[in-house]
Amino acid sequence: MKTDMRRQVLSGILQQKICSIKETGELRMEVPKADAAGKTAELDREKTLAVQKEYENDGDITFDTRFKNVFSNEKILATVIKYTVEQYKDLSIEEIVPLIGKAELEREVSAGMTNVSGSELSDIKEHTVRFDLFVPVRLPESAVCTGSTADSITFRIFYDLEMQREWKPAYLLEKRVLYYAARMVSAQKKIITDSTVYQDLQQAHTVWIVLVPETYALVNQQVSFGIKCLSDVQGYTDRQKQAVAEAESKMDLIRATFLYIDKSILRTRIVKGGIDEAVEFVSLMFAKALNSERMKEKYINFWDAEVEREVDGMVTHLNEMQRERAKGRAEGRTEGRTEGIIKSGRRHGFSNEVIIEDIMAETGCSLQNAKEVLKHFDLYAQV
Repeated sequence: MKTDMRRQVLSGILQQKICSIKETGELRMEVPKADAAGKTAELDREKTLAVQKEYENDGDITFDTRFKNVFSNEKILATVIKYTVEQYKDLSIEEIVPLIGKAELEREVSAGMTNVSGSELSDIKEHTVRFDLFVPVRLPESAVCTGSTADSITFRIFYDLEMQREWKPAYLLEKRVLYYAARMVSAQKKIITDSTVYQDLQQAHTVWIVLVPETYALVNQQVSFGIKCLSDVQGYTDRQKQAVAEAESKMDLIRATFLYIDKSILRTRIVKGGIDEAVEFVSLMFAKALNSERMKEKYINFWDAEVEREVDGMVTHLNEMQRERAKGRAEGRTEGRTEGIIKSGRRHGFSNEVIIEDIMAETGCSLQNAKEVLKHFDLYAQV
């Protein structure tokens, strides 16, 4: 408790003078000085200020809202689906769009109740799950699977698109993703009884966009997981292998996919070439390249003023979050250094003047601020 109180006081004193990132009270869009070709990647000043003003006026609009507004656009969502779900890879965007059902941002399922529209899946014994973007998607005719009551009957998939801003959260992200996917399957049924029919369970796809450092091993990669047979079938007969393959196809109800996006593009606006297509498309969105030639030639060719505004707002939100996290880390490092200087000085019997000089030299704060830091440190050290 005493340490926490001291840290709070130190943080308050050092914040304005010591932090490497200053709090100005106004939002500024983070833009790069130049791209790889030497050309500026910054929006022209008038457009930047206009977007900033719109963002400030819409201060109550959360990042999640911006994300949903952008990726619920049917052409944008169809493009992500095309490059993340095997059954749609050979279809054009125009062919996928009509297959997409109504995006459900609110979805609730309760024990004893029929599935109803809602952004939440609820169960008496389970925690509530809120999906970022949940949508049913009809399968193309070539992928529809029908059969007797003993076989699987598949006419559509359930698709969930999530945004993960923190790549190393306090929990295991992979297990959270698996839990989401499992709930997408279990939510398709009400209370389980002896007469429950299971053959109409539909495949659940949960796709997670994860912002990672450019040094991360899987940056710019798409990685997918599913239910696969673990048995060694090398010694099986052809008939046995066929039976295993059929069982595996029926078991394959869960697909979890990660799109690892290089978060440096929020600052540089530079998206590398030769990377996974789904990753490249999403990266171009975060680079605000919706109307770029690269986007038009490889993915989608349309311009929508409202979508562009939402993209600008979404990226602005992300940049602000990145700055706040960096600011917090800088404050923590500064507070730690200051406490270390004082403790070391006291341990070696240095005078207050020497300790104050060390604080000023290490943190760049003023003489008055250094004196206040030392005074409050000693005050709380005695509590």
